[in-house]
Amino acid sequence: MDSLFNTAFENSLRIALLLDAFGRPQNLDMIYAADFMTIFGGYFGFGHNCLQGENRMLFSIFTSRRKIVRQAINSLVVEGIVMPSIGSEGLVYGLTETGRQFCTSLSSEYAKEYKTTAIKVASAVSGMSSTLLIQKLSAGKSPFVEQ
Repeated sequence: MDSLFNTAFENSLRIALLLDAFGRPQNLDMIYAADFMTIFGGYFGFGHNCLQGENRMLFSIFTSRRKIVRQAINSLVVEGIVMPSIGSEGLVYGLTETGRQFCTSLSSEYAKEYKTTAIKVASAVSGMSSTLLIQKLSAGKSPFVEQ
């Protein structure tokens, strides 16, 4: 492995923290969209900065992130941190007890900032359709601004 950044490993750490912030299982599309909004929280009004730096082309990278998030989820399932189940939106993923303990053990500044932003994002998207979120983000629009 040449880098820890933007790998399935890095993404799996974030996805576990994101699921912990939601507190309930989510489908792949909600996880993928909410992770993107958490990383670029400053753009969406969830903080003062973006966790991975400012990027003028952030929406152009949105669709490319789905595959690596899926890989991260698969890795978390294999490790017993996440458990798939069937929910109202189809296949959903939630933390296991091992996953909750794992999230508690992550205490770096990045993990703390990610979790704080993820809680804000989870609250803001609660009750929103993952399909609508994906449509707006794929079109380069904030889901929180009427356009």
